[in-house]
Formats: sequence, structure tokens, C-alpha cells
Amino acid sequence: RGHNAKGSGRGDLLTIDEAPPWLRFNRFVRTGYRPQMSVAEALRSFFALHNESANVWSHFFPALWFVWLVFHPWTDSWIMFWSLLSVVGIFSASSVYHLMMPCCRSHDGYSRLILCDVMGALCSITTTAYSFIFYGYRCTSEDTVRAAAVLFGLSALLCGLAILSLRMSVVQRFKLFGAHCVLRLVVSQWIMLPKVYAQGGLTDSFTQHTGSFFVILLGGLFNISRVPERWIPHTPGTRRVVDFVGNS
Repeated sequence: RGHNAKGSGRGDLLTIDEAPPWLRFNRFVRTGYRPQMSVAEALRSFFALHNESANVWSHFFPALWFVWLVFHPWTDSWIMFWSLLSVVGIFSASSVYHLMMPCCRSHDGYSRLILCDVMGALCSITTTAYSFIFYGYRCTSEDTVRAAAVLFGLSALLCGLAILSLRMSVVQRFKLFGAHCVLRLVVSQWIMLPKVYAQGGLTDSFTQHTGSFFVILLGGLFNISRVPERWIPHTPGTRRVVDFVGNS
């Protein structure tokens, strides 16, 4: 059922109590919700200030940067090309999700929209892993490379099927992505540790690929724990800053 609430504060923006129920997933973000919009109105809201502005801009402009990288001369292999393209995909899909949220007319519509964000993240986590499977460690045996590629591909397929067929909460998705990322870490160590031992020390690629696992994990923890907005006092000034540009 549609939800046509009108705002009463900053322009036409809504408080959380006025926003559609399917957009009230973060109780710590109290203001800055856009009213129900058409696609054209949502596109125009790219240039306005609301509680999704920072999310839209922080994904859209990096997507443009990675588009430039995709076609840069140093993209000299198919795996590098697809890795960079997957990063374009996750930033673009997330931009679409955050920008088009007020176009949803129901819980089902919102559930379909968030698949842009979730599946983009899954594709990027999976595709970038193949950079160290196929490209970074060419001295690894072919059997090991094939086994790692198949194992991680099957994990991604099962995650995708679960996301598409089940209604999952934020915490459930975090657990699913966490398991997939742990497998990513295990595969990376399986591929990289023999070379680390052979060289007698850590390589830059080892520390960077291993570190990427903890960056992904930290980002997920911030998302499900609603940090930093849950820590900010409910005073009008600080609350508006956090709601508009500082929420998870």
C-alpha cells in the first residue's frame, strides 16, 4: 500500500515517524527522509541534501573514478578488467539503491531495490578475489588455482541463491557475507602462504589482500551496529549533522 506522508520540517523532508514503514530500518536516524517520489523526482534529489545524500555521493563519484581506471592502459589483463568493473558495479548499484529508496511503494518493492546493493557487494567481493587466484600468484599450481576458483565460485552462487530466495534481515545477510568472506580469507591464505614461506617474509600483496578481509568485516560491523549514529546525543544540532552526513 502506498505511503504519501508529507514532511513538516526541513522543506519536504520527513521525520522517521512520517517516513514509510519500510524505510524505518535505522531507528537512530531520526530526520531527513524524503517523501514518496517518482523516478524523475528521485533523480533530481541527487542534488538535494537529505539523509541519503552522503551515501549517494560517496558511491557515485568513486564509480566514475573506477570507470576511468577500467579503460586506463594499465588494465592489461582480463582479471584486472573484471575486478575493476565489479568495483564500478558495486558503487553504481549502491548509488541506485540509496537514490531510489523513496520510489518504493511497499515492503516488497524495497526488498527488490535493496537487491541492487546486496548483489553488487557479493559480485565485487567475489570478482576481486580472483585477482589473487589467477593474477597475483602465477607460480601456484594449476590444480590449486582451479580448486580455489571453483570453491569460491560455488560459495558465491550459494550466497546469491540464498539472498534471492530468502527474506533475510541485515544481521542474517551479515552472517552470510561473513561466511563468504571467511572463505575468501582461507582461499587467499591457501594460495599465498606457500609463496610467503618461500620468500622468507611477508609480501605487499599478502598484507593487502589479507587486510582487505578485515576492512570488509569492519564495514559490515559498522553497518549492523548502527555506528556512529547510535552514540550521538539526540540534540537538534548534532542529530541533524549525523542524520544527513554521518550515519552508517
